[in-house]
Amino acid sequence: MTKRLCQVCARSAVDPETGRISWLLSSEEDDHTRDGFTNAPPTCKACIPEAITYCPHLRRNALVVTAGDCIPYGVRADLFLPLLPTMVPYERNAIILLSDADRELALARELLVRLKDVRPARIKR
Repeated sequence: MTKRLCQVCARSAVDPETGRISWLLSSEEDDHTRDGFTNAPPTCKACIPEAITYCPHLRRNALVVTAGDCIPYGVRADLFLPLLPTMVPYERNAIILLSDADRELALARELLVRLKDVRPARIKR
């Protein structure tokens, strides 16, 4: 995500003309896109129609946006207690912000980024 590569083709998701990054997100109510946070990697304009075609969830809930930039914000992680066997986490899928002063024993599962200057976009199908 930090290299702004398309999750489908692994080429750049940055539009060379505008410098904006294309993102295909879910528009479901329970996601964090309203706040500009996501765990989804960017998707280049060329791959967005294909991704929507092959993903039933996105066919119903696709939200296409562009962002001026993205910055790492945190991780979704499993948390473990110090000095105990690390086989079973005491909390799964916790959100750990990179700015948190208290560091816990965590196994990161996915990166969360903050999207800056988010704008709706239209993609030709």
